[in-house]
Amino acid sequence: MLNDLLAGTQQIMGTNANNEINFENLNNMAARGAYSRGRITINSQQLDAGNYDVLRTVVHEVRHAYQQDSTKPFSSNTVSKETKKQWKSPYVSPDPQNMAPYLSQPVEWDARRFAGQPDSMDGLTPVYPGSW
Repeated sequence: MLNDLLAGTQQIMGTNANNEINFENLNNMAARGAYSRGRITINSQQLDAGNYDVLRTVVHEVRHAYQQDSTKPFSSNTVSKETKKQWKSPYVSPDPQNMAPYLSQPVEWDARRFAGQPDSMDGLTPVYPGSW
């Protein structure tokens, strides 16, 4: 079911990540999932969190694929130059002791809002509110 969600979401968004989800113990409860080099991984520890959270995590990671595709030269995605610049900015890794810098960065802020995951962003302000 999750692979079907992944394929359908990618078709809608025009991304080209692998159409198979990887499940791994990411040894970091702060990370629900990850996207890297066309590969979407869901933290296997999140499978106990509930189906809705896992579904939102899949959509969140596909959004990261879209962000990455949008910053490539000659991308057909309609994203402003300023947004592309912000999405290319250096990535801040999550720190379980202080998640604010990670959650406030443009790529994470956008992916969480897109996937309906604003719960962990209460009181935070995005570094760049952008045109997304």
